[in-house]
Amino acid sequence: MIIKKLFIFKNSFIYATNATLKNELHSHYASSLLISWPNSFTIIDEAGLIQKSQFAIIGSNTKHRLESENSNLIVAQWDPHELEFSNQSSWIKRNHIHILAWDRLEHLRAELDSVIDKELSCLQIYSLYQRIHSTLGSSKRKVSDLDHRIRMVCNYIQANLLEPLHVKILANLAELSETRFMHLFKEGIGIPVRRYVLWQRLFGAAKEMQKGKSLTEAAYEVGFSDQAHLSRTFKDMLGVQPSLFLGASSGVSIQLCN
Repeated sequence: MIIKKLFIFKNSFIYATNATLKNELHSHYASSLLISWPNSFTIIDEAGLIQKSQFAIIGSNTKHRLESENSNLIVAQWDPHELEFSNQSSWIKRNHIHILAWDRLEHLRAELDSVIDKELSCLQIYSLYQRIHSTLGSSKRKVSDLDHRIRMVCNYIQANLLEPLHVKILANLAELSETRFMHLFKEGIGIPVRRYVLWQRLFGAAKEMQKGKSLTEAAYEVGFSDQAHLSRTFKDMLGVQPSLFLGASSGVSIQLCN
């Protein structure tokens, strides 16, 4: 039985499948974590170098091609500015493929199997996602309670995706200077405000398409100028067209995780 599952979080996507996957040479803004078992996947870089692995991280904007068959595969993509995983920033380089040892994940094999074989909640998936990152030197980010002004701005963004959401407007809403606002926002949320807005619009578009809206309708509902703008942003961020994951004929089971 072919399994395709997509978990969409506010600033990350996690895709799990046992289907054959082959794509063209591409790059994307998000950093990617790849896990394959029981067999290896193949990564081909821009220079044509072929590498086989079961565990790898691809840095932001790295041109690559991925091939996986006769195996289970998890692809996790997250914003490279995410502070929760900032301990990795010293070695996860842009434009670079990092091949890692499967031994790091052997103790998680049963939980990886459950991603394919069982129906897991968003909380269970994200907990596993954090444990995988912990094998790479990450620890859960410790932050104080979110500043009430930043929380208010986040609520405003999520409720007003159709409105202009420029930094100046949001800073004024928080009654802060633009510099102070951007600092507090990244400190509290973990990514820059402009990227946060893009992630919210992508999340919102996925939500609208889950309701049965077309790609064009979803684009307009969340503040993109048209379908092409949404498709271009989705591909720039994640490396694929939204129809491959969100289209009615994609065969992908989607969970929206707030």
